Amino acid sequence: MARDRKISTLYEKEEVFYKGVLKDKESIDENNPLKVNFNKLSDAYGSLLDEARIITSVSDRLQNKLNRTYDKLQEQSEEINKINTELAYNNDQLQTTVDELTKVKVSRKAATIVITLAIILFLVSEGLIEPIIEKEIEGPVVGFLLKGIIALLIKPIEVVVEKYLMRRRIAAAKE
Repeated sequence: MARDRKISTLYEKEEVFYKGVLKDKESIDENNPLKVNFNKLSDAYGSLLDEARIITSVSDRLQNKLNRTYDKLQEQSEEINKINTELAYNNDQLQTTVDELTKVKVSRKAATIVITLAIILFLVSEGLIEPIIEKEIEGPVVGFLLKGIIALLIKPIEVVVEKYLMRRRIAAAKE
């Protein structure tokens, strides 16, 4: 109803003009040759005015529908942006966790390699090198010194092996 009032006020001047035309139409003499054309013209104007009202009403309804659709799209766009932000955060968290797990795996592998290497060095030192040195030099000091050097080299060797394994893991991930 409010829409009909809005449309009628929109065409108020035209309505007043049309009512004036209808009054003029009644006052024209029947014998006047222009009366037929005037009747056609006034009927066409009335039809045109009615069609303009209908078109305006349809246009208003379509515009309202478009506005509601636009508002709904805006809400959905905001929701999608929020979900994308959450996904990006979760993806960062997941990537951090994967990186930490990779570092732990590489560290464990490096530690295993270094411990195996230390055991091999200890056995070589104990079985091969130390007997030769003890024949040449009297006393256990050299043997302890050799074992101390092996013990001190464990951590630097582990760091080097870990960096090497990490570079290999990163290169493999890029391929």
